[in-house]
Amino acid sequence: MKYILIGLLALFSFEWAYAQKPAIDTAGINCWTRVDNPAISNNGKFAVYNIVNQPYKSNTLVVKAVAGGAEQRFIGGESAIFTQDSRKLICKKGDSLLILTLGKFAVETITKVSSFELLLNRKVEQLLYLQTDAEHTLSLRDSQSGKTQKYTGIELYTLSKDRKVLLLKTTDRALKVLELASSKIATYRDVDTYQLSENGQVMLLQRKDALNAGITITRVDRLTGQQQEIWSGESLLKTVMDWTGKQLAFESENQQKQKNIWQYQHGMKKAEILLLSNQLEPDEALVLGYQPKFSEDGRLLFCSIIQKQSSKAADGDCVQVDVWSYTDVLLQSQQLSSLKKKEDEQRTEAMLDIRTKKLNRLINAGEQCFKLPGHFWSVTRSNGGNFGTEYNWNKDAIPEYFVIDTRTGLRKPVPTMPSFYSSPDGHYVLLWGISDGMSFHSYELASGKVVNLTGKLPVPLGDASEDRPANENSRGFQFGLWLTNHTALIYDRYDIWKIDVSGAEAPVSLTHDYGRKNNITFRLASDKKDQKIDLKKPLLLSAFNNATKDNGFYQLNLSKSKDPELLSMGPYVFMAGYAEGSKNNGGMPPLKARDAQVWLVERSSTAAAPNLFITRDFKRFSAISDVHPEQAYNWLSSELINFKTLDGKNEQGVLYRPENFDPEKKYPIIFYYYEKLSGSKNNFWAPGLSQATLNIPWYVSRGYLVFTPDIHYKIGEPMKSAYNRIVGAAKHLMGLPFVEAKRMGLQGHSWGGFETNYVVTHSHLFAAACSGAGEVNFVSGYGGLRAVRTGDKPYAGEGSNQFFYENHQTRMGSSLWERPDQYIENSPVFNADKVTTPLLIMHNKNDGAVNFAQGMEWFTALRRMGKKAWLLQYDGEDHFLSSSEKNILDFTHRMDQFFDHYLKGAPAPIWMTRGISASRKGLDTGYEYDTEIKTPGPGLNTPEDQKKIDEYSKIPFVDKLKRLTEKQ
Repeated sequence: MKYILIGLLALFSFEWAYAQKPAIDTAGINCWTRVDNPAISNNGKFAVYNIVNQPYKSNTLVVKAVAGGAEQRFIGGESAIFTQDSRKLICKKGDSLLILTLGKFAVETITKVSSFELLLNRKVEQLLYLQTDAEHTLSLRDSQSGKTQKYTGIELYTLSKDRKVLLLKTTDRALKVLELASSKIATYRDVDTYQLSENGQVMLLQRKDALNAGITITRVDRLTGQQQEIWSGESLLKTVMDWTGKQLAFESENQQKQKNIWQYQHGMKKAEILLLSNQLEPDEALVLGYQPKFSEDGRLLFCSIIQKQSSKAADGDCVQVDVWSYTDVLLQSQQLSSLKKKEDEQRTEAMLDIRTKKLNRLINAGEQCFKLPGHFWSVTRSNGGNFGTEYNWNKDAIPEYFVIDTRTGLRKPVPTMPSFYSSPDGHYVLLWGISDGMSFHSYELASGKVVNLTGKLPVPLGDASEDRPANENSRGFQFGLWLTNHTALIYDRYDIWKIDVSGAEAPVSLTHDYGRKNNITFRLASDKKDQKIDLKKPLLLSAFNNATKDNGFYQLNLSKSKDPELLSMGPYVFMAGYAEGSKNNGGMPPLKARDAQVWLVERSSTAAAPNLFITRDFKRFSAISDVHPEQAYNWLSSELINFKTLDGKNEQGVLYRPENFDPEKKYPIIFYYYEKLSGSKNNFWAPGLSQATLNIPWYVSRGYLVFTPDIHYKIGEPMKSAYNRIVGAAKHLMGLPFVEAKRMGLQGHSWGGFETNYVVTHSHLFAAACSGAGEVNFVSGYGGLRAVRTGDKPYAGEGSNQFFYENHQTRMGSSLWERPDQYIENSPVFNADKVTTPLLIMHNKNDGAVNFAQGMEWFTALRRMGKKAWLLQYDGEDHFLSSSEKNILDFTHRMDQFFDHYLKGAPAPIWMTRGISASRKGLDTGYEYDTEIKTPGPGLNTPEDQKKIDEYSKIPFVDKLKRLTEKQ
């Protein structure tokens, strides 16, 4: 027997013969370059960016003049910063600091620099850098005078929060505190660690006592210079100061591992231990917690109460059995998982009144909290702890929401959870989703007043195009930013609204409903939530046309009360991460020069990699970078296709063709899908190996067409919805002269794997299909447990899958017992006998999203039915391949060989014709082409059994179920 050896060094060699550019290969992927880390000088005259992976595994820093295009390149350059006056650019190259004079492109090099930053001292910029020379020199250079202050023996440095004080830790354990404004310096000896209060006026110095093997804490008042030793002990774990440094708390531990919390207030001679045992349960202890802090007024210390681990051993004579009860608020699996958590995870948040030493719990068991502005905290309570998954039916999982005033300890119920969006003055927070779950409300913290901000807006339910049961009525509102203490901008699916959170003024559509009328989605071009907006000046808007998928910019002039003015739109991606169906590259917000009307933008398209452009009006764009690795390969183009689904609906999808496309030829085509992808029509898809999903450039470059249909769903019929669209798209494209109708394939992973499994049980159109980690049995899947990883341990079932099916992505909208017909109809496994398409399955035992049992159930069903099917299971891998590059390479190669055989007529490899025995795992790949068996043959069934299968596979599944009703 002769085999044709296909080595990985000659990976993926079977392809159409191209006369022009080569197909993408692994070498091209490894050497792929891209633009990153762009910036523009304040005067708008210079730009800087990195070219990643040029040269290979390094990068090149490019500094370029906007006018004229003069540039300078630094291989290995990084961390570039323009000076405030736009005269210089500072960057690192290895251990050297480069100072480039802009315009002249003169370069000064300072060697052995470990770190640097720019400071603003009395309106004069200073360059700070630390060297690893023999003297460990820290230098502070004045940008105006050029004078340099040098300090030797410096090990590391930190800046105060206000950047006015520089703390220098020396190699001989001294701490030097430098006042940047006055250049005064104070030195403290034998300091190991230090901490500075937020206002910069108080320091804590920790010193190790070598003689007694202990630690001391010294408090330093920087205003008076007074030093005071306030504590000594064996081990210090954590310290926290209030804003002024007048009081602090810290946690200590002795050799017996006993922990104590200490407190110090200005004026005390020594820190005092906090004795609160009478306020705690016997199995509880008080600790500072993850992020201890004082309240703004310094009256409260926020800390944690932990539950001590029981030292009582389980009775060896007692039976070890899990007793599952229908009255369990939490499933036994969840309870057991909770018990396995570490001690420091068994905690509740608390607040300690420093004056009265009274301890109050912020939250109790089953509650979560987060800080709101001022004296307020948000608390969510659910008796079941499953408010994220069982709130639709479990009375104990229905959440309750409260706001706590820490000054009084009182809880006020609120209709829903407060968001993180609080007004600049802290008087208001926004609430999301009251009653209908689809409106913004404001909550005034002081009074508890709730105002519906969006209830009367002319935005219909379901406007967000969200077809999952949990939020199918979503109106698509999103927060934009705060304008003032009482006004904010919010978005609906199309337009931008100004709202008064006090409710005194009615909401106003700033875009005059232009977006809704023209099917355009508007967003502010800058995505910074803390930016200051002046509505008297024109606003720059990013725009996405939902019909054509074009992206660009509009201008909104509110003083003229006109519709948004078009600046430019085109088949590009500038900034479109907010678009429906947009994946991968969302672009970037424009970067404006601080002192000039000049912007640096990123632009890309399907055919052109992301590059940087300069614009002054968003109508004309001049290229600043020219990084086009795709031009060396047979790349791709995209076309938006409108088609009819099998049930007569209008739908869209994107057809990708190779650069050397010849309309006179016929091409194999692969349909790839996941929810909606048409918003990515103009995305630049970076090439890569397949971690689970099909990489579009890889396959198109190698002579395939790829089509990505959008899938809109009907609740209760998710698989039929997908079938109607995928097969509807296939029938539409079969009518094109360049599509080879007999060589059409399918590829989908996860939710797309669900859909692939269903389509091959209901259609005979496709010559090959690859399904990754998809479910096949909605009945068994519904009754299973969601997987949760604990640390590095494999996934183990914990919470119920039922929510995922009823309300989430599976979109059933009902329980199994309410509509068993729909659960069965949506389950591919019940129609395994009807499959005629060869199927490659990839599903791993450690999959934390879809249980491996589903993949095994599918494979064994197909095997029993005599169908051509292969299951790839990678040890140690999860839902996607990520732990091993060789696994990713292997899956890419096998999927290539699979599709090449069935869609291009390439020889079949041995792993497909003969398999690989378990004894040869890790030894043989089976990549070699089989010269004897030209194509995989029939399954293991006897002729008689296979004939019987072929006969009953012709009977519709619904007719088989009639036997059930006939018996009743």
